[in-house]
Amino acid sequence: GSGTWSSAYKNIFTANTVLENLSWVTGDEALKADLKAEAHFIRAFQNWELLNTYCLPYSPENMKEPGIPHKTSTSFEQSLVRMNLEESYRFVEEDLKEALKITVDNVNRRWRVSIPAVHSFLARFYLFCHDYDQALKYADLALQADARLVASLQAKFGTGNVKVVEKSIEKRA
Repeated sequence: GSGTWSSAYKNIFTANTVLENLSWVTGDEALKADLKAEAHFIRAFQNWELLNTYCLPYSPENMKEPGIPHKTSTSFEQSLVRMNLEESYRFVEEDLKEALKITVDNVNRRWRVSIPAVHSFLARFYLFCHDYDQALKYADLALQADARLVASLQAKFGTGNVKVVEKSIEKRA
């Protein structure tokens, strides 16, 4: 409900604060680039949550239906007009492409964004958007990050189901 809306836009505001102020911060440029990528990921995730909570599901027929307002700054003057679904999904995808610039690949850093996290989210995003080739590409990249991810899938879904996924990945390689 409204708690999701408020919470998501608070997180989007925080991500936008980082994006607007990173140029003023002194320090390691590589770390700043990772923080920028992480802010894009957080904004994409929060917009994704809003899309899935308050909008019609993704389908070609729904693309002109109301999406969500796109907050790209910390300005309270920025318009809150809802974009259509097509624009909203494109906005999330653009943020995710910016998030791909992150260099952190440590999957043990679960409380922060990493390359496998971005790949996992892109796989889910493209799956929802019915772009199965892209979904498979990013799922494969996410699973390659660490064998423990596959072990986790085996524990959750059983060895047989994971073997089907592994065989599918092998065929594509």
